[in-house]
Amino acid sequence: ANGTSTTQECLTSFFRAKQTSLKESEIMKIKDLQVEWICQSIRPFSIVEDNGLRRLIQECVSIDDRYENVNVDQVLRDADVTAAHISKLAEKHRARISEELLKPLQNDAVTFCPYMWSDPVYQVSYLGITATFVNDQFEFRSYDLCCSPFEEEDKTVESIFAVSIRFFRLRLLELLESIFVLESIHFAATFLHPRYRYLRKCSNAQINACKSYVRRHLKEISERENLKHVLLTRESEQTSDQNGAPEPPLKKKKRFSEEYKPGDIGDEYGETEDEVDKYLSMRIDPELVVDNPLVFWKFHQKNLPLLSKLARMIHCIPATTATVE
Repeated sequence: ANGTSTTQECLTSFFRAKQTSLKESEIMKIKDLQVEWICQSIRPFSIVEDNGLRRLIQECVSIDDRYENVNVDQVLRDADVTAAHISKLAEKHRARISEELLKPLQNDAVTFCPYMWSDPVYQVSYLGITATFVNDQFEFRSYDLCCSPFEEEDKTVESIFAVSIRFFRLRLLELLESIFVLESIHFAATFLHPRYRYLRKCSNAQINACKSYVRRHLKEISERENLKHVLLTRESEQTSDQNGAPEPPLKKKKRFSEEYKPGDIGDEYGETEDEVDKYLSMRIDPELVVDNPLVFWKFHQKNLPLLSKLARMIHCIPATTATVE
């Protein structure tokens, strides 16, 4: 209420770490093991100052303090287990970063920065993308999203620029696909724009799912139109009877439920399938296609009546959740 923020302290923060004086022989033993490890595994000397290594060792010491004389094999896992766990931990962090990026993306508070750097030892150039943003707590954050070797033989500026644009476009597409989940209605909205009706960048599975979604909704529209026609016909007949109009010729009587059996709408559903195929086979001059797809559907509402109704239903949904965006 007063604008100050509070953070919950860990219980261990109220206690000082136990200060232990090791014997000179124990210190020498640790030094020997460090040097043997670095020399045998050809590791840099600075690895012993790595924060991750120190946190790992400190956690092992804490576990041993709780359980006493723990075998190292019970704590540290082998290479295969560690390698297998990388993908699980990576997915966990990707999900966290994706969730953390959602609100900044909605508020246009994200910057994607491409960069290129070279490894002086191996003489390899790398391309990468960094995302910088300000979260809802007004904290500046930065994440390296990806990094890939630049293996093109042509190292000219023009080549680097062309490859970089292609690389960044693909990486950003992967990032957006990991953040946003596209559903059938999104593909249907794209399909119902005459400029993108062939869904060229989509997979066969996505295209087939989109067509099934469209045809299912066309069937529902056809059923509603059929029901509406039946009700209007009955209402008209009742009005004619009340006005004393001559009775129409006798028709074969049907039970009420028979009018709504699937057999009565089978032909209608066949027509809906024809509308999809007809729409895909139409020759449309690309010069006449405008950004607003509703212009097209207004013009073709007579020869594609069901698809035009579906286009009105889907394209009435706003692209954003707020009218001010």
